[in-house]
Amino acid sequence: DGEFLFIDVDSRGRVLRDGRIASQQESPFELQFLDVARRDDGTMVVVGSAGGPLDVDPGDDDHILELPNESRSLFYVALRPDWTVLTTGVIEGGEQARFHDVGIRLEENGAMLIYGLFNGAIDLDPGEGVLERVASDGADFFLLSLDSTGEPRFMATNPANLEIEDVQAAERFSVATNGESSFFGRPRESAHSESEEARRIVAHRGRQILFERMSPTGEVFWSARIWSRSGFRHLEPMGVATTGRSTIFATFFSGAPILDLD
Repeated sequence: DGEFLFIDVDSRGRVLRDGRIASQQESPFELQFLDVARRDDGTMVVVGSAGGPLDVDPGDDDHILELPNESRSLFYVALRPDWTVLTTGVIEGGEQARFHDVGIRLEENGAMLIYGLFNGAIDLDPGEGVLERVASDGADFFLLSLDSTGEPRFMATNPANLEIEDVQAAERFSVATNGESSFFGRPRESAHSESEEARRIVAHRGRQILFERMSPTGEVFWSARIWSRSGFRHLEPMGVATTGRSTIFATFFSGAPILDLD
């Protein structure tokens, strides 16, 4: 049940227009707003989660997006500057699926990056294909990179193969305006990992922190780690900030760390 209400207001506080995204039938999985982003040209992307069909056209026309009624799924809607629908997509969730800490980044070339955390099982492919993923030990990251027409560029879950705690997950991931992304945390074993560096050091994960930077198309630029042969009394990843030129990683430790850039 429920609706999203959007109000466009100019710099003087005058309402230019308003629009709605609305549920079309009752569902145990109520409509939830997750994030919105807008470019200077007026293009807007809205992300939410719900169960059951939605009318995602904010204007007078109908654009029905079909979501399963028996589970919670994530959806996104890209709108042109006149608020007509440019493209839509759905990440279907299984019976126990949840989505949180979801964000959007809009690149200068028109591409979109949607990311966040999920619990349970999801189909990460927003189209007709199937890319089933199951979160390991609580929550996992998901990444969905789309080109300017809404076609997927790449899809991944927890590409840096990190241990993730719900309360800290938002601080372990950062995206630059050019779509490059950085990950930061303790490595763990995962069936979904694409990182050789992460897999190689899993046996010592209690004494290591992994850094990883990826291109907008999912290519790993580089990996690095902080580690110690004798371990730390305390070692905790704290946060990461990314720009198109560099990345800052912040950590707290006691002991004698070694920075390994090989």
